[in-house]
Amino acid sequence: MEETFTIVGIDTGRNLGITVYTVNLNFQIVRINTHYLSTANLEALNVHKLGCTAEFLENILRMYNPVIVAIESAFMGSFAKAFGSLTATITILKRTVVTTSDAVILNVSPHEGKRIVNAAGTKKEDMLEAILQIQEITNHINPIGLNEHVVDSLAVAYVGLQRIREDESILWV
Repeated sequence: MEETFTIVGIDTGRNLGITVYTVNLNFQIVRINTHYLSTANLEALNVHKLGCTAEFLENILRMYNPVIVAIESAFMGSFAKAFGSLTATITILKRTVVTTSDAVILNVSPHEGKRIVNAAGTKKEDMLEAILQIQEITNHINPIGLNEHVVDSLAVAYVGLQRIREDESILWV
């Protein structure tokens, strides 16, 4: 059996997209799993929403035991009113990682994600088109039809993988 480790990529927003890359010791993807949590029907800063989000991530962390958790960072963008709830969600996610696992947390800006996967524009379809061009991802999953947050989490996890490829010492932090 091939030795592997896992990288989790998280796209936050009104809903949560999570991608788990299982990677071999040559830093090649061997499997991709995706998960989605819809919290759109809950209030923006509702404690219940934050609790559901934490519990969902806790289950993912226990299931996959990642060494890296890459989380898309908050940004103002065109959803400035959502910045506060986005920041609160990210804080809960980071707290959950710290209390549930030994994973290293990587902050990924939306701009870095777009740059790494070569997403051209600002529309959600642009990220899907960019992901479709990355064969090492599409060899394991067809992103067509996936929720936009899951597609974005594919990119966030990919940034985590690329950072490891550039500097594997982050695995030993």
